[in-house]
Amino acid sequence: MSELATTLPSISLSDMNRQASLQTRIDRKYVLTADQTADLVAWIGQEHPDTQVLEVEGERASLYDSMYYDTENLTCFRMALQQNRRRFKVRTRCYVDSGDSFLETKTKSNQGKTVKNRIPWSEEWSLEDDTPCEFLAESLADTPFAVNHDDLGQPVAGPELVPALRTVYFRTTLLLPSDHARITLDQKLRWQDPSGSWIEALGGVILETKTSGSPSAVDHFLWDRRQRPIPSSKYSIGISLTHNALPTQRWTRAIKRLNAQEIRKGRHCDLVK
Repeated sequence: MSELATTLPSISLSDMNRQASLQTRIDRKYVLTADQTADLVAWIGQEHPDTQVLEVEGERASLYDSMYYDTENLTCFRMALQQNRRRFKVRTRCYVDSGDSFLETKTKSNQGKTVKNRIPWSEEWSLEDDTPCEFLAESLADTPFAVNHDDLGQPVAGPELVPALRTVYFRTTLLLPSDHARITLDQKLRWQDPSGSWIEALGGVILETKTSGSPSAVDHFLWDRRQRPIPSSKYSIGISLTHNALPTQRWTRAIKRLNAQEIRKGRHCDLVK
């Protein structure tokens, strides 16, 4: 991964968004070993030297720190487990290197594409404040997250969403110009539950291809080597790892490949360095 980050040309976030923002897209996820990732990196460098690496504040492996929200009975997780067509996710995400933070939602379109919406997030807000509440009302209108309105027509949040899981990891993002595709490689994954207990993935990389529809060259490379997409939601994996009584069968293969285990308890700043 480090070789990839240093040998390929860089691209800024604004240029990447201009060429391939892909807020509505088809996602395909894989979990690769270090050796499989190295083979892919070598192939990209040889066969697609025009591939560009996202660089933010001089860094090509960006630190992401996200907080996922769910209901008390984990509606979002259960809908993902059941592959419910109206499933959704709500999270705040801090892009640590740039300092930018957003409130984000992810839903599914009628065509099965992932639809991502977001607004700038302030640490002073809660989800019940006017701006976040209005955003959730609009972006989750077609989901079971029912949003009612008061006598003045203002949105009133439906089922209460509470902090459910924190995820921290490093992401390398690639742009394949010929495919108008983004490729993300997430490594050094860590999850923290509300009690403060951390779980770390000791191995494996979650790779995700994001396209407008057709598979990318990276997808075909992996398929030729018998690597197929598998369910690899970082949120669902983390909930499975931190809630022993919940079913985990949908994410069993990903969990095994990531080789995750508890590393320590407590809120330690060094875990995100």
